[in-house]
Amino acid sequence: MGISQKFLLELMKKTEINGSDLVLLLEARQKKTINFVLVDIREQSEYDKKRIVGVDYLLPTSSFYDKSQEFEKHKEDIIILQCHSGGRSFQMQKLLKNMGYKNVVNLTGGISMYTGDTI
Repeated sequence: MGISQKFLLELMKKTEINGSDLVLLLEARQKKTINFVLVDIREQSEYDKKRIVGVDYLLPTSSFYDKSQEFEKHKEDIIILQCHSGGRSFQMQKLLKNMGYKNVVNLTGGISMYTGDTI
């Protein structure tokens, strides 16, 4: 019994997902059923204390503009943003959409509400 790819794709079309949704998406990505980019936008010190297993990029909001050129290759990709509680990632979601990124999803509740694997 598994989650259908159609269901997973519908999740990734949303503007916001919750921690349980992200657990399903990360499991499906590991099985190569779907693909997306998971971006932690917290600061390095927060990331060093605890992070979601499967994060592809640490892109702190404080240095976003310094690193934004190297991230532009993901403009067409599905991007899931996460922070501590969802507020900063929501702000970055709006910013990225204004910069022309097509598919940006916010993890509501951030890592604080995430029930999957962390390190």
